[in-house]
Amino acid sequence: METTGWQIRKISDGEMDLFRQIRLEALKNEPNAFASIYGDWVKFSDAEWRKRMTIPIFVAFAKSRPIGLMALKQLQQSRMRHRATLTMVYVNKCFRGAGLANELLDTAIGYARENGIRQIELGARADRTAAIRFYKRAGFEVIGTVPQGYIEDGLEFEEILMAKRLKAGT
Repeated sequence: METTGWQIRKISDGEMDLFRQIRLEALKNEPNAFASIYGDWVKFSDAEWRKRMTIPIFVAFAKSRPIGLMALKQLQQSRMRHRATLTMVYVNKCFRGAGLANELLDTAIGYARENGIRQIELGARADRTAAIRFYKRAGFEVIGTVPQGYIEDGLEFEEILMAKRLKAGT
């Protein structure tokens, strides 16, 4: 997908260094936005990075610089393959508010539809209110909460579970 100022595409297995660059940037710049932490990912071997790339990963670029990231992890159980989890969502601060997150999400949803996914789910830390508003505007609904979904430095944070059912044209 191409738009003014950036391009979005699914990255290939051979782009591990690119994936590593944008994923570590996300974890370093937004440490409270993810369940994963920079300190764990920065230590991964190349084999572990390749293992993490077995799911569809969409990266946004400004010229050749990665500026955004979003991935889908499809459930593998036979009766659950119609579902996927949205993960690794990140947009560089310099590009927020310009519609890039919407375009990344549209790209992921398009991929999901093409691959028989009928529902996209996600979890967001309850104090990430801007992210939760974004997902609600995009048609996600709150389907539950997980008390103590995240624990960081001894502090407990509720996790908000959200889902969006994919219908033709939505």
